[in-house]
Amino acid sequence: MLKLIADKAAKKYEFTYLLPEFYTSAEVAKAAAEVEELVKKVKGKIVSTEDWGKKPLAYKIHKGSKAHAEALFTHLVIEMEAKNAQKFERDVYLSEKILRHLLVVEEKASTPLVEKSFDKEKAPEKDKETQE
Repeated sequence: MLKLIADKAAKKYEFTYLLPEFYTSAEVAKAAAEVEELVKKVKGKIVSTEDWGKKPLAYKIHKGSKAHAEALFTHLVIEMEAKNAQKFERDVYLSEKILRHLLVVEEKASTPLVEKSFDKEKAPEKDKETQE
């Protein structure tokens, strides 16, 4: 019988969330503490935090009885086990303070964003038959 071994190693995730533009700094801090608690709940840890500030949205987000044209953006790098990512995202979705969020697996830093250009001398030769 073949057993599948679950990946127990923690993965890094990039998590960006949007808060209403009218939140005061105290309310933003309270929401950040709530997100931190959600991370701890799934046994994860926050590696880094970036506050991107207030930005205009491409379209209005309707939440509750308000339409938001701007939002406060916060970006986190989180480390947690892959099996807990879905639980974390569900808890974030249920939060009434967060307008929108995005959770993606962090790309490895060693992955080049642009492929190296092809050197003509090192390019593989085509078959002579296909050239004729």
